[in-house]
Amino acid sequence: GRTRLAERNLDLKLKAGPVEVAGVTADTVDTAMRLREGVLEVDRLQIGGLEGAEISATATLRDLGGPLSGSVDATMVAGDAAPLAALLAARLPDVPGLTTLATQAAVYPGLLADAEIGAVVGIRPNGDGNRDLSVSAQGDAGGGRFGLTLSASGDPAAPRHARVRLNFTAQNDDASALLALHGLPAAPLGLVGAASS
Repeated sequence: GRTRLAERNLDLKLKAGPVEVAGVTADTVDTAMRLREGVLEVDRLQIGGLEGAEISATATLRDLGGPLSGSVDATMVAGDAAPLAALLAARLPDVPGLTTLATQAAVYPGLLADAEIGAVVGIRPNGDGNRDLSVSAQGDAGGGRFGLTLSASGDPAAPRHARVRLNFTAQNDDASALLALHGLPAAPLGLVGAASS
C-alpha cells in the first residue's frame, strides 16, 4: 500500500537561497521542523527577501492526513509591504480585503511603509465537515497602528461561501492614510489631521 507522509516520523532542517516555489521567489529560507504521528511542529521558519519582506513563523499542525487543525504564529517586517500585499492578493483573491488593500497600496505611496506586523492564525474542524478559522493581527504600517480580528467558518474548498466576521481598528496621524486603508479616495498630502477608526 501507499505510505502516507502523516504516518512517518521526520526531522527536517533546511537553509537555502534563492528559493522558488510555485512562481514565488524568496532570497533565503531557513527552517527546522519535526513530524511526529501526524503532528507537524515548525520550530523555525525564516523567509528573507519575499517581495522585500522578512517573515518569521512557528507553527503546530495536527492530523495532516485528515481534518487539519493547528496554529501559526508569524511576524513580518518590510520597508514597504505593498509588493507583498500585491502578491498575496493575486494568490489569495478570496480572502476578504486583500485585493482592496493591494489596490490602495499601489495608488497611495507609503500606505504600507515601515511595516511591522504580528499575527496568530488558528484552524480547527467544527464537527460538520467544515473548518473554523481565526486570525488576530496587529502592527504598524504607514505611520499608523492597526488591529484586526477575523473569524470564518465554512468549507475550505469554497471560501467565497464562508461565514466571515471581521473587526478592524486603526489610528494614524494622517487621516488620509486611514481613508486609503478603508478603500476610499485619498492622496498622501499631509493636509488632514490625525484620526482613528
